[in-house]
Amino acid sequence: MGGRTISQMPLLVVCLVWLGVGRHHLDQSIIEDLEVILDAVQQQAAHKHTPVKIAIVPKPRELSLNNGVFTFTPTTSLCTDHSSTPIANYLSKYIKGDVTTHDCPSGSISLRLNPTATHAHPEFYELEVTEDEIKITANTEAGLFRGTQTLRQILPETIEQRHLEHDIHIPTLKIVDWPAYPWRGMHLDVSRHFFDSDAVKKFIDQMALHKFNRFHWHLTDDQGWRIHIEKFPKLTEIGSQRKGNAGGFYTAEQIREVVEYAKSRYITVIPEIEMPGHVHAALASYPELSCAQNRDLEVWTEWGVSDESLCVCHESAIKFMEDVLLEVAKMFPGNYIHVGGDECVKKQWMECPQCQQLMSRENIRSYDELQAWFTTKISQFLTSHHKRLVGWDEILQGGLSKGATVMAWRGADFGLKSAQLGLDAVMCPLNVCYFDRKYDESDELGRLGVTPLQSTYEFEPSPFHLPSDIRKHILGGQGNVWTEGIQTVEQLDQLVHPRMAALGEVVWTPRTHRSYRDFLSRLRHLEHRYQSLGIGFYKVPDTVQPMDLESVVHHHMAHIGEIKRSANWYRHMFDSKGMPI
Repeated sequence: MGGRTISQMPLLVVCLVWLGVGRHHLDQSIIEDLEVILDAVQQQAAHKHTPVKIAIVPKPRELSLNNGVFTFTPTTSLCTDHSSTPIANYLSKYIKGDVTTHDCPSGSISLRLNPTATHAHPEFYELEVTEDEIKITANTEAGLFRGTQTLRQILPETIEQRHLEHDIHIPTLKIVDWPAYPWRGMHLDVSRHFFDSDAVKKFIDQMALHKFNRFHWHLTDDQGWRIHIEKFPKLTEIGSQRKGNAGGFYTAEQIREVVEYAKSRYITVIPEIEMPGHVHAALASYPELSCAQNRDLEVWTEWGVSDESLCVCHESAIKFMEDVLLEVAKMFPGNYIHVGGDECVKKQWMECPQCQQLMSRENIRSYDELQAWFTTKISQFLTSHHKRLVGWDEILQGGLSKGATVMAWRGADFGLKSAQLGLDAVMCPLNVCYFDRKYDESDELGRLGVTPLQSTYEFEPSPFHLPSDIRKHILGGQGNVWTEGIQTVEQLDQLVHPRMAALGEVVWTPRTHRSYRDFLSRLRHLEHRYQSLGIGFYKVPDTVQPMDLESVVHHHMAHIGEIKRSANWYRHMFDSKGMPI
């Protein structure tokens, strides 16, 4: 307080004059106490009269600001209809006021379902702030929930800790919003490094904040099997223990708990059970499933791809995977099960007499076709149990049955090829959607390449003006996190954020509404919310790299060769067999 001049405290001097007391008649300690009171009054006045800044990520489709303000108080209540009560109860974690299903009093937050709304999108919502109320309406519970995440970001970040001491003025506004893509996914590998169910729930909460709706849970790989299968207990007794690494697995009860947790946030969980490659941990548990049977194997301790593969010519190996998938299907009520299919090393098949006999008997001409034969069998099994197969883009090799969904990780061209063949595709090319990579070459954390934040933000799952018959098969995009170099939640946060925010805007907000420079300005506000939530993040610079049309084209297409400059350029990207040029 010392050193402050009279000119710096005009209000204090006026008060003293009004009281008829000269400053020189007061003890210095009293003056300092009055200064503290004055500071508090001025801060409170600032809180009362300054509306909060609106900075929402992902950016809403339509936002119009008006002239009035709504006063949000520490006791602002929530009112809702009976069907929306669970969503209101969720929001009450951040808002201290009561939840009621009666008529909404003035000054409350209203959550209402309107099933007869004319907008057809299942995640559509409207959020309107008037001087009398905040109102969120939607035609589905999922849309209503997405609206609550927007409201969270309209309110100050202190609500994340239920810590709001002052009234807050929110500008009157109206938001009309719905997502650009139906598949807005995040993937987490828990095989290479195990993350307990609490860490997984935290990851799901972060997804909810950014309006993602698909959680791809990578549960098995060469380096670990993390889901308990009752019929095959050795999968977790042996397969979940990796030397030099903390072991661990999820019980069926823990799996169901996480699935229900995600469901309450309108996120569908897609489990991944790798096959026929990336099965080293499974073969360490049950070596009779390999072509070279009865060998002593340990769960793989190296990163990368093991040479071990499931011996697909053995009926017992196929039956094993079907039994595993049957238990998995009962734990995961969603429509999709991911079966991997990537990076399958076929060396053992080439040396297996039984595999040669099967190929001759079934007229299978190549080892890619042998994998396709196996994948088709698994796809048919899943279909018979009302599930749909998802796989990495290698499942395109050798042919594929209808109904599969392809995750294009090696390049967007594989997703476009899938769409051309009439298969649904999720775009997740590694150069922009692998979040375990470094942000910058100088970073210590991260591996296997560099993915700057701007590269992720400039990604577009459906490049340019694809015709409707191809565009309808591009379901959206997904960020993938591989944990070979990630051992702690802190490291996970640092690599994922703010990339999750960038991709969240890519798959929610139409391309025409997006700007990286504008995103960075809103990100600075989101960073304060991260801090309030205890989420670590990488501090990216405010630098915006110029991207001309030529570089944008090549950036989006990721690994495609020469692009034809014509109205039908996309039709020239594949050869007569439908393979990328």
